[in-house]
Amino acid sequence: VKCTRAQINIQNFLEKNFKGKIHLSTTKCVLEELKELGDEFEDAYLTAKSFYIQKCAHSFYLDPCSCIYNLINKREYKFLVATQDKELQEKLVQMKGVPILCMNEGQIDMVEPSRDEKTDVKQVCLSPFIH
Repeated sequence: VKCTRAQINIQNFLEKNFKGKIHLSTTKCVLEELKELGDEFEDAYLTAKSFYIQKCAHSFYLDPCSCIYNLINKREYKFLVATQDKELQEKLVQMKGVPILCMNEGQIDMVEPSRDEKTDVKQVCLSPFIH
């Protein structure tokens, strides 16, 4: 929603910064919530509607935070999650290997990883040098 309001083309931004092809996706639950939020979120809804729709693991509407968490938790694909939802950020930061982006003061930032993930990364980076 914030990227849409700030007129940031998220596809171009991600492809430029990650130097590769990015496939944007969402879920039916996210679209349903954006639609329910009404006119104020119409641009975000139309933008998200153009993304690939990931198949939800459930057959009923689930709040977007739970829906996305469940999708990421399945670990079938590698995802980078862009969200302003603090609850979802807190849940995902505890999962190792899930980068999270959010808008902060008009720019896109990466959410800081958990202390455990930082420790794991340090160990992996230093392991070739440890005898």
